[in-house]
Amino acid sequence: MRHAWRTTAVGVGVCALLSGCFGSSSPEPTAAHSHRHRSPGTSQSTEATSPPTTDPTTEPTTTPTTSGAALAFFPKSDGRHSHVCYTISGSTPVDYVYYPVLFRATSATVLTSAAVTYADGVQVAGAWIAPSTPTRGSGMVQGWPPSDLAADPSVQWSQRVPAAGASLTPGTWYNVFLHLRVYPDALPLATSGVVLDFTDTDGSRQGTWVDHLSFKTKC
Repeated sequence: MRHAWRTTAVGVGVCALLSGCFGSSSPEPTAAHSHRHRSPGTSQSTEATSPPTTDPTTEPTTTPTTSGAALAFFPKSDGRHSHVCYTISGSTPVDYVYYPVLFRATSATVLTSAAVTYADGVQVAGAWIAPSTPTRGSGMVQGWPPSDLAADPSVQWSQRVPAAGASLTPGTWYNVFLHLRVYPDALPLATSGVVLDFTDTDGSRQGTWVDHLSFKTKC
Protein backbone atom coordinates (compact mmCIF):
# COMPACT_ATOMS: atom_id res chain seq x y z
CA MET A 1 0.00 0.00 0.00
CA ARG A 2 1.36 3.40 -0.90
CA HIS A 3 1.38 6.11 1.66
CA ALA A 4 1.96 9.78 1.07
CA TRP A 5 2.42 12.73 3.37
CA ARG A 6 0.71 15.55 1.57
CA THR A 7 1.96 19.06 1.88
CA THR A 8 0.51 22.32 0.76
CA ALA A 9 3.63 22.94 -1.21
CA VAL A 10 2.40 21.60 -4.56
CA GLY A 11 3.70 23.72 -7.33
CA VAL A 12 5.66 26.11 -5.15
CA GLY A 13 8.09 28.01 -7.34
CA VAL A 14 11.72 28.80 -6.82
CA CYS A 15 12.13 30.61 -3.51
CA ALA A 16 8.36 30.98 -3.16
CA LEU A 17 7.52 33.34 -0.34
CA LEU A 18 11.21 33.82 0.30
CA SER A 19 13.47 36.75 -0.50
CA GLY A 20 16.66 35.36 0.96
CA CYS A 21 18.07 32.79 -1.45
CA PHE A 22 21.71 33.09 -2.36
CA GLY A 23 22.72 34.70 -5.62
CA SER A 24 25.18 33.33 -8.10
CA SER A 25 28.07 35.01 -6.30
CA SER A 26 27.68 32.70 -3.29
CA PRO A 27 30.05 29.72 -3.12
CA GLU A 28 28.37 26.53 -4.29
CA PRO A 29 29.78 23.21 -3.07
CA THR A 30 29.63 20.46 -5.65
CA ALA A 31 30.08 17.25 -3.70
CA ALA A 32 26.65 17.24 -2.05
CA HIS A 33 24.94 16.87 -5.42
CA SER A 34 25.95 15.17 -8.61
CA HIS A 35 24.75 14.66 -12.13
CA ARG A 36 25.72 11.00 -11.80
CA HIS A 37 22.92 8.49 -11.54
CA ARG A 38 22.89 6.85 -8.12
CA SER A 39 21.64 3.50 -6.92
CA PRO A 40 20.30 2.62 -3.46
CA GLY A 41 23.07 2.24 -0.93
CA THR A 42 25.20 5.10 -2.21
CA SER A 43 25.83 8.15 -0.07
CA GLN A 44 26.38 11.68 -1.17
CA SER A 45 29.54 13.32 0.08
CA THR A 46 30.16 15.48 3.11
CA GLU A 47 31.14 19.07 2.47
CA ALA A 48 34.32 20.70 3.71
CA THR A 49 32.70 24.06 3.10
CA SER A 50 31.11 26.52 5.49
CA PRO A 51 28.05 28.62 4.63
CA PRO A 52 28.70 32.30 3.99
CA THR A 53 28.58 34.65 6.94
CA THR A 54 27.16 37.56 4.97
CA ASP A 55 23.46 38.09 4.35
CA PRO A 56 22.07 36.67 1.11
CA THR A 57 21.17 38.81 -1.82
CA THR A 58 17.53 39.75 -2.18
CA GLU A 59 15.33 38.12 -4.80
CA PRO A 60 11.72 38.94 -5.72
CA THR A 61 9.00 37.31 -3.67
CA THR A 62 5.72 36.02 -5.08
CA THR A 63 3.80 37.46 -2.14
CA PRO A 64 3.66 41.28 -2.24
CA THR A 65 2.27 41.46 1.31
CA THR A 66 5.29 39.62 2.75
CA SER A 67 7.98 41.97 3.99
CA GLY A 68 11.65 41.28 4.61
CA ALA A 69 13.81 38.21 4.13
CA ALA A 70 12.45 35.18 5.96
CA LEU A 71 14.83 32.28 5.37
CA ALA A 72 18.21 31.94 3.74
CA PHE A 73 19.48 28.72 2.14
CA PHE A 74 22.93 27.35 1.35
CA PRO A 75 23.73 26.31 -1.31
CA LYS A 76 21.47 28.31 -3.58
CA SER A 77 18.10 27.00 -4.70
CA ASP A 78 17.92 25.12 -8.03
CA GLY A 79 21.69 25.02 -8.46
CA ARG A 80 23.57 23.39 -11.28
CA HIS A 81 23.86 20.09 -9.38
CA SER A 82 20.20 19.93 -8.37
CA HIS A 83 19.18 16.96 -10.55
CA VAL A 84 19.89 13.46 -9.21
CA CYS A 85 18.32 10.12 -10.12
CA TYR A 86 18.14 7.04 -7.88
CA THR A 87 17.59 3.53 -9.21
CA ILE A 88 15.16 1.34 -7.25
CA SER A 89 14.46 -2.34 -7.86
CA GLY A 90 12.18 -4.85 -6.20
CA SER A 91 8.88 -4.24 -4.44
CA THR A 92 9.99 -3.34 -0.90
CA PRO A 93 9.79 0.35 0.14
CA VAL A 94 13.20 2.01 0.27
CA ASP A 95 14.18 4.40 3.08
CA TYR A 96 16.49 7.37 2.69
CA VAL A 97 17.71 10.18 4.92
CA TYR A 98 17.79 13.35 2.85
CA TYR A 99 19.74 16.33 4.22
CA PRO A 100 20.82 18.45 1.27
CA VAL A 101 20.66 22.04 2.51
CA LEU A 102 21.35 24.45 5.37
CA PHE A 103 18.92 27.20 6.24
CA ARG A 104 18.64 30.04 8.72
CA ALA A 105 16.01 32.54 9.80
CA THR A 106 16.51 36.29 9.83
CA SER A 107 14.08 36.82 12.70
CA ALA A 108 12.43 34.82 15.48
CA THR A 109 10.74 31.95 13.66
CA VAL A 110 8.91 28.73 14.56
CA LEU A 111 8.77 25.86 12.07
CA THR A 112 5.39 24.27 11.42
CA SER A 113 6.62 21.43 9.23
CA ALA A 114 9.38 20.28 6.90
CA ALA A 115 8.81 18.02 3.90
CA VAL A 116 9.39 17.68 0.17
CA THR A 117 7.10 18.78 -2.61
CA TYR A 118 4.25 16.32 -2.94
CA ALA A 119 4.70 13.06 -4.84
CA ASP A 120 2.25 10.17 -4.49
CA GLY A 121 4.56 7.35 -3.50
CA VAL A 122 7.12 9.35 -1.52
CA GLN A 123 6.28 9.43 2.18
CA VAL A 124 7.94 11.80 4.65
CA ALA A 125 8.20 9.47 7.65
CA GLY A 126 10.01 11.99 9.85
CA ALA A 127 11.52 15.48 9.81
CA TRP A 128 14.09 17.06 12.12
CA ILE A 129 16.54 19.95 12.30
CA ALA A 130 19.89 20.32 14.05
CA PRO A 131 22.39 23.19 14.32
CA SER A 132 25.04 22.85 11.65
CA THR A 133 28.74 22.37 12.30
CA PRO A 134 31.44 24.74 10.96
CA THR A 135 32.17 22.10 8.30
CA ARG A 136 28.79 21.32 6.91
CA GLY A 137 27.59 17.86 6.05
CA SER A 138 24.92 17.17 3.45
CA GLY A 139 23.74 14.33 1.30
CA MET A 140 21.42 11.38 0.86
CA VAL A 141 21.94 8.02 2.54
CA GLN A 142 19.92 4.85 2.26
CA GLY A 143 18.55 2.93 5.20
CA TRP A 144 16.79 3.43 8.49
CA PRO A 145 18.00 4.04 11.11
CA PRO A 146 21.05 5.79 9.58
CA SER A 147 23.75 4.57 11.96
CA ASP A 148 26.53 6.14 9.90
CA LEU A 149 25.15 9.64 10.49
CA ALA A 150 25.57 9.28 14.24
CA ALA A 151 29.33 8.94 13.72
CA ASP A 152 29.63 11.70 11.12
CA PRO A 153 31.41 14.74 12.66
CA SER A 154 30.06 17.06 9.93
CA VAL A 155 26.45 16.72 11.15
CA GLN A 156 24.93 16.79 14.60
CA TRP A 157 22.46 13.95 14.21
CA SER A 158 22.32 13.37 17.98
CA GLN A 159 21.25 16.99 18.53
CA ARG A 160 18.31 16.89 16.15
CA VAL A 161 14.83 17.94 17.30
CA PRO A 162 11.49 17.47 15.52
CA ALA A 163 11.03 20.09 12.81
CA ALA A 164 7.40 20.70 13.74
CA GLY A 165 7.36 23.28 16.52
CA ALA A 166 11.11 23.97 16.47
CA SER A 167 12.10 27.52 17.41
CA LEU A 168 14.86 28.95 15.23
CA THR A 169 17.55 31.25 16.61
CA PRO A 170 18.03 34.11 14.13
CA GLY A 171 21.34 33.84 12.32
CA THR A 172 21.97 30.20 13.26
CA TRP A 173 22.42 27.71 10.43
CA TYR A 174 20.51 24.43 10.62
CA ASN A 175 20.54 21.12 8.79
CA VAL A 176 17.15 19.72 7.89
CA PHE A 177 16.84 15.91 7.94
CA LEU A 178 13.99 14.20 6.10
CA HIS A 179 13.26 10.48 6.38
CA LEU A 180 11.88 9.59 2.95
CA ARG A 181 10.19 6.26 2.23
CA VAL A 182 9.84 5.54 -1.48
CA TYR A 183 7.29 2.98 -2.69
CA PRO A 184 8.43 1.06 -5.81
CA ASP A 185 4.88 0.33 -6.99
CA ALA A 186 4.53 4.04 -7.80
CA LEU A 187 7.68 4.46 -9.90
CA PRO A 188 8.76 6.64 -11.59
CA LEU A 189 8.59 9.33 -8.91
CA ALA A 190 9.99 12.82 -8.57
CA THR A 191 10.11 15.60 -5.99
CA SER A 192 11.36 19.09 -6.61
CA GLY A 193 12.47 20.56 -3.33
CA VAL A 194 12.50 20.90 0.43
CA VAL A 195 9.44 22.72 1.77
CA LEU A 196 9.45 24.57 5.09
CA ASP A 197 6.25 25.91 6.65
CA PHE A 198 6.92 28.47 9.36
CA THR A 199 5.54 31.34 11.39
CA ASP A 200 7.31 34.63 12.06
CA THR A 201 6.29 38.23 12.72
CA ASP A 202 4.62 38.37 9.31
CA GLY A 203 2.40 35.35 10.06
CA SER A 204 2.32 31.87 8.58
CA ARG A 205 4.46 31.46 5.49
CA GLN A 206 6.18 28.85 3.39
CA GLY A 207 9.48 28.54 1.59
CA THR A 208 10.90 26.05 -0.88
CA TRP A 209 14.51 25.21 -1.67
CA VAL A 210 14.40 23.70 -5.15
CA ASP A 211 16.18 20.39 -5.70
CA HIS A 212 15.11 17.74 -8.22
CA LEU A 213 15.11 14.10 -7.10
CA SER A 214 13.85 11.29 -9.29
CA PHE A 215 13.36 7.62 -8.43
CA LYS A 216 13.15 5.14 -11.30
CA THR A 217 13.64 1.49 -12.16
CA LYS A 218 16.38 2.62 -14.53
CA CYS A 219 18.09 6.02 -14.57
